[in-house]
Amino acid sequence: MSQVKTIEATKKEYQILVNRDMHNMLTGKEIFRMKELEYVLKKADTGESEGELPKQREEVKKEASKLVSSPGVFVPSEEATSNRIEYIPLSKIVYPEFKDRSGIDKGKIERLAKSIEAVGLIQPVVLLKQDDGKYLKISGRRRIEAIKVLGRTKIKADVREGINREDVAIMIAHENLEREDLSLYDKVRQFIFFMDFYLVGLSEDEKISIIKRSDNLKKGNVKSTEEGEKALESIERAIEVFGMGSLSSLVRKLGVLKMPEEVIAKINSNEIGFKVAVEASKYKNKVFKEGSSFGLCLKEIVENQCSAKEAKAMFILGIKKETKEKDSTADRVSVKMNEFKKIIKNLNESDLKQVERNIDKIIEKFVT
Repeated sequence: MSQVKTIEATKKEYQILVNRDMHNMLTGKEIFRMKELEYVLKKADTGESEGELPKQREEVKKEASKLVSSPGVFVPSEEATSNRIEYIPLSKIVYPEFKDRSGIDKGKIERLAKSIEAVGLIQPVVLLKQDDGKYLKISGRRRIEAIKVLGRTKIKADVREGINREDVAIMIAHENLEREDLSLYDKVRQFIFFMDFYLVGLSEDEKISIIKRSDNLKKGNVKSTEEGEKALESIERAIEVFGMGSLSSLVRKLGVLKMPEEVIAKINSNEIGFKVAVEASKYKNKVFKEGSSFGLCLKEIVENQCSAKEAKAMFILGIKKETKEKDSTADRVSVKMNEFKKIIKNLNESDLKQVERNIDKIIEKFVT
């Protein structure tokens, strides 16, 4: 088959999958296949620039929408036709063992609840019926939480059956990585988790290590090996499939996993961006809790929507202020100790023993 025919066949397959995606009829493997086809079309030598891919996808979606009104052109798979809409008790819904979101904005949930109360639940949640009678959440966690806020006991759901564990994982990744409101922290965590499809059986730290080593390999900083080249190819393919930018930018983003929890909370609530978080994380030995000097500094940065450069300057000022306050306190204590030495000389034996006991207590508190 010629390259032109191969590309045309690829476009046709991609067109069909986009149509199925528009109607929530894709299986996990089909979602994964659709993203791989995007990768192939982007890299193919078709005379189109990489920047034209989004435009091409929109054109494909437009064409795919026409297929809906053409009877006989699109036939759902046997698995897709088994989907059904039901009202499922909230008590029977369980969340994935992998926590796909580290936090949900309560304010947004309440606003969503008001919207559902006013116009109803327009988009059903997607659930997988399990052998134990429970229903695993694939997409729609915020809708589920909003229904709980309204005090209802059931939710409208698109119930799927017969989907294997791998498919479920891909579908959850597809649902969340496509969301604009998913925080960088959650996106990086999910990417590392779903790298199991490429780097099988490795721990999170091992996967991170291989990603960093692959970045060094690409930059020519380490010696090339067959194993290293294969890992690099797999990682770059996964980056394309999951839309994580470039390898070097991914390596920079990995730092979010080691940031202080107070800084991660600010990222998850979209109060600060990644670059500001990087500046804050340079002081991870500092206390960022509310009321502390660094906590107040971070609060001011959020309130003023400071840039990374401005945040850096404010943290440096915070360090100087904290150091100055510490030095000032130390100086005051030193002066008082000198005054106390003079007082001791004039104390009687009984008072001296009481002073000794008090000093022992102080030493026990701050030394042991």
